[in-house]
Amino acid sequence: MNNFADMKTAFIGIGNMGGATVRGLIGKGILRAEDVSCCDINTATLERLAQDCPGIKTTSDSREAARGADCIVLAVKPWLVEQVIGQIKDLLDLKRQNLVVIAAGVTFEMLCGWLGQDATIFRVIPNTAIAVGSSMSFVSALNATPERSAAIVEMFGALGKAVLIPEGKLGEGT
Repeated sequence: MNNFADMKTAFIGIGNMGGATVRGLIGKGILRAEDVSCCDINTATLERLAQDCPGIKTTSDSREAARGADCIVLAVKPWLVEQVIGQIKDLLDLKRQNLVVIAAGVTFEMLCGWLGQDATIFRVIPNTAIAVGSSMSFVSALNATPERSAAIVEMFGALGKAVLIPEGKLGEGT
């Protein structure tokens, strides 16, 4: 899945971190705007992002954003992750799709409780410098092939530096 040019990507939650990631990936040409769907409950936030990234699809419906995506990035507040997963769970095919969770403190154990033990999941801890390609992103993978892990590291590495580390080394209480 390293061919990002053809990858349909959904971002659910486009606040500070989600929005910075979208802006960075589109601004660097990693993703094409027309292949990106963004979801947020704040319509003003969606409108600002649509102005910054012409061509993206915007919605306040997480199911609409996730439908048909190759990669789904959840960048919501940690206490909302379970709720959002509940909304989209029946649309997920985690043998095919990459699920990337950007939410500090939401562990693989918690995610597997909501998604099942065999789910392929990535946790990413970037910083807002991702919008300008200067982030240091830490990536952890669960049940992922080396190829899928490399693709996520490559994606976030295009926006600065990214390293694959065990979840316990994320340094945020996990």
